[in-house]
Amino acid sequence: MQKPTHQILYNYSLNLLSRYSKSSPQLKEKLHQKFPEADLETIEQVITKLQDTRILQDDTLAKAYAQSLANKGKSPFEIEIKLRQKKFPLQLIKTTINKLLPDLNLEETVTTLAEKKIRSLQKFPKPEQKQKLLAFLHRKAFPSAIINTVVKKLLS
Repeated sequence: MQKPTHQILYNYSLNLLSRYSKSSPQLKEKLHQKFPEADLETIEQVITKLQDTRILQDDTLAKAYAQSLANKGKSPFEIEIKLRQKKFPLQLIKTTINKLLPDLNLEETVTTLAEKKIRSLQKFPKPEQKQKLLAFLHRKAFPSAIINTVVKKLLS
C-alpha cells in the first residue's frame, strides 16, 4: 500500500476536526490508526501545521472542556481524570485546572449536588441519609472540609 501524502493527512485531519474536537495526541493516534503506513514525521508535520494555523489548539480545547465539566458539577479531580482520558499533556491539565479553580465555587456545586441527592434519600431515616450523602459526595472527590460543611448545613 502506498504511503499517504502530507496533503491527504492534512485534509483528513481537517475533516475530522470539523466534526469532532480532538487534542493533538488524540489526532496523532487517529491518524496513525487510519493510516498505519504513514511515517510519524509526516503526521507530526501535519499536527504542527494545524497548530501553527491555530486550527488545533490544545489549551483552548482543554479549557473549554474543563469548564463544561465544571458546569455539570464535576469536581476538580473528576475534571483531571476526564482531561487525562482525552490525552492532554499533564502540564496542560495542571495549568487548566489551576486557572479554573478560582472561578469554581465548590461549596455551591457540592450544595447543589447534595440537595438533588437528598430528594432521592427522603425515604431513609436521617442518620442513614447523612451516611449515604457523605458517601455519595466523597465518591465525587470533593474536598472533605467542604462536604462536611454542606452536609452539616443541609441536614441540621
